[in-house]
Amino acid sequence: MIHIITAQNRHLYAEQLADMFQFRRVHFVEENGWADLQSDETGERDAFDDEHAVYLLGLDPQDRIEVGLRVRPTTEGCILADAYPHMVAPGAPAVKGPEAWEMSRIFSTHAYRRARRGGRRVAETFLAAMETAHAAGAARLVGMVDMKLYPLASNIAWDLRLTGLPAPYPYGVMVGVYASAGAEEIAHLRESLGLAGPAGYEVEAQDLAACGSFQGVEAMFGRAVRPRPAELEPESPAAIAAAVATYAYHDGRRPERERAEDVRWAAE
Repeated sequence: MIHIITAQNRHLYAEQLADMFQFRRVHFVEENGWADLQSDETGERDAFDDEHAVYLLGLDPQDRIEVGLRVRPTTEGCILADAYPHMVAPGAPAVKGPEAWEMSRIFSTHAYRRARRGGRRVAETFLAAMETAHAAGAARLVGMVDMKLYPLASNIAWDLRLTGLPAPYPYGVMVGVYASAGAEEIAHLRESLGLAGPAGYEVEAQDLAACGSFQGVEAMFGRAVRPRPAELEPESPAAIAAAVATYAYHDGRRPERERAEDVRWAAE
């Protein structure tokens, strides 16, 4: 599960967000040498870290960050369109406006890379970005990729395309990219990852109250999007827990999730 962090639920992720800004400083400033970025002892931030920013984080079983990505509506500013317009060729799809959300600040942590777990979590994060943009009514994601990382980005089951020709920037060569965030493309990427439902989920305080922790929420989420009714005894506590989670997640009546407090997956 990828955690979708908005202005409404950021208060639940104070520790993770503080770590995220620090990881961004380490990754982009210290490792990549992007000296023109704004950073201090609290981490790396820019003008796009505002109330419109949505952070997508993959957490490990100890609630520590493995991967992170920022997405944002381009109606409130776009790095690609505003700072690098020369990287958008005539005839390219609109990269700024209500149809486009922008991806930026993708990173993975040292611990995740040392574990050599491959690119699955990164792919799940991009999928969550597609889902978030689609839910907001956008048609595509846009962003910029260093050409050294382009083969990795294009090795995911999404239709990643160039907005124009690659161009030099102070730290290498970069290219603008876009990918459709349509329902068909989302379904295709889910299938490639073996997912029967969404990759991302926006946790609320009532979820934590019902499930006890982020890991408890992830367990509920997993049951909701990947229930296994054939493996459960009818009327068993585990079967009831799966049914409650599925109902609560899919019918849109979020208060129903509070019923999960009665089962809390103790049947497991």
